[in-house]
Amino acid sequence: MSTVQTNAYRLANGAVCVHLSGAAEESRVPVHFVAVIDDSGSMGEDSKLERVVQSLDALLTYMGDEDMLSLVIFESSVKRPFTNCATTSDNKELVRAYLRTLRPMGGTNIASAIASLHEVLRGVPGGYKTGVLFLTDGEATVGITDDATLFVHVQTLLDTYAGTTVSAIGYGHDHRADLLRGMSVRGGGSYTIVTSVEQVASAFGDLLGGLRSCVAQEVRLLVPHSVTQMSAYSRRSDSQIFLGDLLAGGEHIVVLQGVLDTDVLTVEASDIRTGAPFPPMPVALGIANEEVGMRAYMRCAVVTLMEQVNRDFQGRHLNIADAVAEIDRISRQMATLPRHPLLDILQGQLERLRLFATAPPPPLPGLGRMQSNMLSQNTTSLGTARGVLSATDDDPTGISIFSSTTQRAISSGMSVAVAANNEHVVSAPPPLPIRRY
Repeated sequence: MSTVQTNAYRLANGAVCVHLSGAAEESRVPVHFVAVIDDSGSMGEDSKLERVVQSLDALLTYMGDEDMLSLVIFESSVKRPFTNCATTSDNKELVRAYLRTLRPMGGTNIASAIASLHEVLRGVPGGYKTGVLFLTDGEATVGITDDATLFVHVQTLLDTYAGTTVSAIGYGHDHRADLLRGMSVRGGGSYTIVTSVEQVASAFGDLLGGLRSCVAQEVRLLVPHSVTQMSAYSRRSDSQIFLGDLLAGGEHIVVLQGVLDTDVLTVEASDIRTGAPFPPMPVALGIANEEVGMRAYMRCAVVTLMEQVNRDFQGRHLNIADAVAEIDRISRQMATLPRHPLLDILQGQLERLRLFATAPPPPLPGLGRMQSNMLSQNTTSLGTARGVLSATDDDPTGISIFSSTTQRAISSGMSVAVAANNEHVVSAPPPLPIRRY
């Protein structure tokens, strides 16, 4: 069976769905986990850093002798206490002992943290799947602080070290969502907001599980210049749409508009063991799966509306009547489709979007930013089909609808472990099988 399977079909509304599926068997290559942790003064509030340390402790339990850990600690300056360190039993204890010495101080120098990753990644031997995880609770305050320049540095890193995945975690609601979201979209990773030790552990586990279950990397779809992508939450350059990693049993569904029957669509990807490219995979239009395709189409429609409402909210020119009318239109359209768990989640997101759009202005500016950040995170997760939807009052654990079996198993195990250590054990469900959305 091929590592990457492709299929494409035209929906009744004219849109074309390109469906990429990963082989069910995991490749099981060694993992290189790079944790880039904010140690600035604000991380001392509400025991944030302490909870991050607990989660890293739990993460080490799931790493074997063949894996590697790199640790980058940043505040106003940057430290690299462990670089490409094999996670043997002895080394794990050294890492744990070091983590206990961390004390929050200083500002937030994200640019220097990114720059230091060149020293980390250039020494990685072949045959490892590398994932970088940034965790911060604030904004860049030292050194380069503008998003555009920081994005250039991230892209340079990705272009230099092919196959590297970059994800981001915002701790609390005061971080700059646009920055972390932009880093993760460019890096083919996930963007997650966490507010508790269980959520930190779950997010760490989701990334480690994704690295473990990856079967193809640098996945990209080549399309004609005239073709547009319905949801723009994958980086595009000229005719290439970058989709990042493909997980075992996972999938990418890209919805395109403006595709002609004579257009040529091609999928390219690289082997995670060698980094060598697979032979190009032409994608021909086949028999339509209208139900699956329309679910993907509606996901894109909801994501587009969520992004538009949040952008208008931030720009202080949100037209509530127009937003509600579009919410109602999409909701009615989804109601005509056969019932499915993904559509239930999308309907729930539309109702939350309705509350967001129609609620009175929050009494404190920080509350508006918190609501906007949560909306940004959920929009990114739905748009990229990666990561965990932000926790809500009715579901404090968040919703993981795109994760692989391995991701769910590690996230669940780590969350339970750190909860037990904090003496408020949560009842975690057993790992769930992969559900195709």
